[in-house]
Amino acid sequence: MGRTLLWGNTFRITPVILTISASRPTRRPPDWVAPSCFSSFLPCWHCLQAAVWSIIGQELQTAVEVQKNLQEVVDSQRPIICTSYVRQLLSGTATSEDEVTYMENYLGIADSSYYNVLYIVYYNNFGDNTEITLPGGVESMEELEKIIESALENFFGTPLFYFSPSDRTYSVLLHCSEEEEKDLILKINNCILRLHDYLLDTYDIWLFAGIGRNTDSLMNVWECYQQASEAVSYTTKNYIFFPYEFIKKDSNVFYYPPEISTKLIHFISTGNTSQVLELFNLIHQENIEERTLPVNLLKYLLSDIRNTLLKARFALPQDADPEAVNVLDERFNEHLTFKLCEDLALSLCNLFGNKEDDNTLSSTIEKYIKDNYKDPSLGLNKISDEFQISESYFSHMFKEKTGVNFSTYLENIRMAEAARLIQETDISLNELYIAVGYNNSNTFRRAFKKVYGVTPSAMREK
Repeated sequence: MGRTLLWGNTFRITPVILTISASRPTRRPPDWVAPSCFSSFLPCWHCLQAAVWSIIGQELQTAVEVQKNLQEVVDSQRPIICTSYVRQLLSGTATSEDEVTYMENYLGIADSSYYNVLYIVYYNNFGDNTEITLPGGVESMEELEKIIESALENFFGTPLFYFSPSDRTYSVLLHCSEEEEKDLILKINNCILRLHDYLLDTYDIWLFAGIGRNTDSLMNVWECYQQASEAVSYTTKNYIFFPYEFIKKDSNVFYYPPEISTKLIHFISTGNTSQVLELFNLIHQENIEERTLPVNLLKYLLSDIRNTLLKARFALPQDADPEAVNVLDERFNEHLTFKLCEDLALSLCNLFGNKEDDNTLSSTIEKYIKDNYKDPSLGLNKISDEFQISESYFSHMFKEKTGVNFSTYLENIRMAEAARLIQETDISLNELYIAVGYNNSNTFRRAFKKVYGVTPSAMREK
């Protein structure tokens, strides 16, 4: 006989029918009738399911709407963020390569190979000495700005990255591929001419523009901005577009505008050694390579740079290493040269708090020396160039961390290796001095005897 039972699962209310075999004679089972509690419970369960799904649906819809609203907020803020990034790049306030790379990716220009800056100034009523007024039909400065910005985007394409440094000016960040680089300035010239004609014919607005030199480094695009802002000063009614390369450098005037002085203090105070070096390269190129300043003007230039460095010196934090500061102050009294100014700037960078801790830097340099002691040219100058620190600061820092000066440290490494080679190998004594970084055998033998009290040949005979 078979018996049919209803099994109630505590996790699933759905009934499951189980059949249990018994040894009784087979007979027709009685019709099973669900208890009244189940008949009343099932409709309620369906209502509960419907309510739960309704709540879940509402929550999902709310989450989607919140996500949509959040995305709309992010999208609305994107132009503001882009403008902020362009301003930082062009003003040179980005402090690291990682920061610049992030901005580059955010702006979507990571595939570009070259960069430049276009500096635009616009006027209406050109040649009229009366107070500048709005063009006819334009009711406010806000409306005028929208007209200019819309025209820029129409003629240069979108997305266009720019910001307004001051009233009636725009700075545009340009970028292009390696193939487009050689024709970039010519292309921009044509766009400016067409844009100028449109604004003049439609709104009686005159537009002038300057452009800098192309650069392959977005980190250094602030140089292009500086050049473009200077180039626009050379524009006239007959030359509305002027590339910086066309400026004839006057050897009777040195190049050191207030903006460069301000940037130098900023780079120093943020410990940005790479940008300090780049800035000194720019100053050298403008004044020594392109202008060939006479001695008297060069002295004035170096004096101005020194005054900038003194401003940074007296802004040093109170916890700066006093001994290092004293060394720095003594160097301010040395004969003024371009190299001295650069060294002073790099020393100030480190005192303001180089991102690499002195202990870590010292350890890194020690490893570098151990890896390169065989190089005869290894010296203070090479270390200074390799790690972008001044020779004086390096000498002070290295002796403080190791207890010996650089030349003694390097000599000890070379002598230890020479002794090892003598005792453990059959290297020729005539080649020994070359193997440990000396380019003169007599110098090597004197140093060896000073350290060990015997000559290399006497040590081998022991």
